[in-house]
Amino acid sequence: MFWKKFFIAIGVSIILVFIAQLMAAPYIKDLITKKATDALGVGVSIGNCAISILKGKIVLENVDIPSPQYKDEHLIKAKELSIDLYLTLLLFKKRALQNLTLIQPELVLHRDSTGTLQLPQFDIASGKEVAKGSKFEIFIKSLIVRNGSLKLVDHLVSTPPTVITFSDLNCDIQNSLSFVEREISTRLEAKGTIEGQGSFSINGAGNFISKPRSFEGDIKIENLSLPKFTPYYGKNLSIIVKKGNLYLDSRAICDKENLDVTNIAKIENVEVEPIGDPSQTILFELPTIYVIEYFKDEKGTIGPFEFKIVGNLEKPEFRLGPEIERALKQAMMRRISEGVQQLLKKPQKAGEKIEEIGKVIGGEAQEKAKQIKEKLEKILGK
Repeated sequence: MFWKKFFIAIGVSIILVFIAQLMAAPYIKDLITKKATDALGVGVSIGNCAISILKGKIVLENVDIPSPQYKDEHLIKAKELSIDLYLTLLLFKKRALQNLTLIQPELVLHRDSTGTLQLPQFDIASGKEVAKGSKFEIFIKSLIVRNGSLKLVDHLVSTPPTVITFSDLNCDIQNSLSFVEREISTRLEAKGTIEGQGSFSINGAGNFISKPRSFEGDIKIENLSLPKFTPYYGKNLSIIVKKGNLYLDSRAICDKENLDVTNIAKIENVEVEPIGDPSQTILFELPTIYVIEYFKDEKGTIGPFEFKIVGNLEKPEFRLGPEIERALKQAMMRRISEGVQQLLKKPQKAGEKIEEIGKVIGGEAQEKAKQIKEKLEKILGK
């Protein structure tokens, strides 16, 4: 008899919880829609809303947030957005979000002509002073993205703006909070496709937010077509990359704001076109045609070559690797050889040009160039 009453009570409880969930879902949906609309100043829409009281979970379907800055464009759309709550901590207004999962999100971001990323402005307080202690200390322990896409519209590098698309995005971010050091430690794993061809992956861990920042990680890029990215480097080079696929392996270590990044890069199937006369235009202070010749092999591949990014995290320095220096020295020696060939015509000018190029390259090449100039001066009786 006892067990019969017990199971009846359990059954009634389950039915009541189920009914409560059905009754609460429309209210929660309307509440979230209103708060988001008020905060962003745009009409946020949500399809279905499901709630699991026992699991402390809210699932929103077909979420659509229009862009506050650009008409006929959305800031983010998602097939599904689910939130897992810390119910106990929620009562104390502490760290309310355990997991935030986005299924098939579509995000559009703009970078303006000043280089500032245009993020939406949240008007959470709506001009009213918030009562002390009324805010939640929100801490997202886990952020998961599945089959997402990101469109970056860059107004800084070109007009009309350059649009870069990232697709098939899958990302896992795990955060842990240290009460002793009062900082957030993050572990990040992400991968996806760039412009429908190139792929990338990121793996990292550490303190990326609060100073002094310390972290380490790896970035890998494969088969990235370079012509689309011409606006990002075209202003600094005297060449246009007509064809070429980039492969990059980067290892980054940052210790209390001190950055050390080692990069190994390779560009396959390279075809470049000098801007103007290749014998007259300058690349790395040398004739463009020579630099191109000594950087490429017979298969049209540049590299693999190494370069480093070191120094303070906010103002790092770029350092060339030995492969790049060697190619530049070969181009410099070619230029010196031409200078010697001009000896009978204008020997004094040739010597000055040789010394000038040697100063650009530096090191042993600079000393050799200086010696050649001195010998030419002796021949001329200067």
